[in-house]
Amino acid sequence: MDEKELLIQYIESQHECEWLDFKERFYVIKHNKDAFIKDVVSFANSLQAKDKYIIFGVKDGNHGICGVLPDTIPDISTLENLLVEKVEPQITIVLGSFVIDNKLIAFLKIPYSNENRPYMIKNECGTVKQGDIYIRKGSINVKATRRDLDDIYTNQYQQYIIPYDEGIIIEPVYIKDSLVGEPTYGRIEIEVKNTSNLPLLINCGWIEFENVFGKIERSIYDILPNSNIRENPFEIPQNSHFVKTVLFEFTSTDCITLHFDEDGHLVTKTYVKTFFQDINGKIFESDPKEFFIIAKGDILHKVRYKYKEFRQYLKKKRKNILRAIELNQEADFKELMHVSCIDFSLILPKYVLHHPEFPEYDICAEMIQTAINVNNEYVIKLMKAYGLPQSFIELTLGYE
Repeated sequence: MDEKELLIQYIESQHECEWLDFKERFYVIKHNKDAFIKDVVSFANSLQAKDKYIIFGVKDGNHGICGVLPDTIPDISTLENLLVEKVEPQITIVLGSFVIDNKLIAFLKIPYSNENRPYMIKNECGTVKQGDIYIRKGSINVKATRRDLDDIYTNQYQQYIIPYDEGIIIEPVYIKDSLVGEPTYGRIEIEVKNTSNLPLLINCGWIEFENVFGKIERSIYDILPNSNIRENPFEIPQNSHFVKTVLFEFTSTDCITLHFDEDGHLVTKTYVKTFFQDINGKIFESDPKEFFIIAKGDILHKVRYKYKEFRQYLKKKRKNILRAIELNQEADFKELMHVSCIDFSLILPKYVLHHPEFPEYDICAEMIQTAINVNNEYVIKLMKAYGLPQSFIELTLGYE
């Protein structure tokens, strides 16, 4: 995922937090230098192990996209000079922009590489006074407390838990003394780093999956070799760096929700985020990344049954369906489609026309061609309403 995709996902989340803020307009530096300085210092002092962003051109309240005017964005040197004059030590910032829905979105990035915390006000500027230290908590900026400073000094070192690679396997797993044979879990590798002088104890975690079909969260069960981290917290020793295998819960219904195919492949672009929480409530959250995900075994039984129902229904009703299309019998066609097994989103982007094991692809192509031949726009519209990808329509019609 590139930076633009990440920021669009942040905008769609509509969630301001310790690494994200939305503003309708860019700072008018001439009049509100103090607001700019306070925001940047607060984000730079945040201990979240990720880049922080202030995104401009997003409405307050509903977080709709309104865009900004190009001439309201100052040169970055103006912002950098102001920070050098008013803040110590020096903070690195990045200024950027992109277009979405024909509207200009600007953003200010405060990279996580700003690690020389605490950052404080060097010279008074409006409402911010010399010696003030601000920190981001949730969606607000506040003056740092003694506890905040203790945390900053304690955590001047790297602490993170992130996916090690971009692959996930969901399959039966042998667990010693398990009461249910070989339960099915998702398996992901994580990279763990703690260069501080204090250990971490992880007792909670979850994984978030999101694609065009749905969004689910599933609890992390084990960080091997620890079983059930809620009861047996996983210790990350001080000054350590290693890779571990994590097991998380996953069900056959999840395979339906995210649209695995019957071979266990998740061909739809799917983004994954991991969350781990220590016994003090500190959360380690990864950025969303696109993953290659495959499922094996009996967990696919619902998916396979759904494909089987869909395939058999189209084969059985093929003649009736094509007749209704040819004769422009909209009511009959709608009735034929209004059954629980009809889900054209099962026609995934691994097109297999003219394959005897996958007749549903050829039947769908026939339906589209017949509708085009008799100028029946209703059929295409209804098929799309039931999930048929536009890309399959284009393939059927010979578009590149």
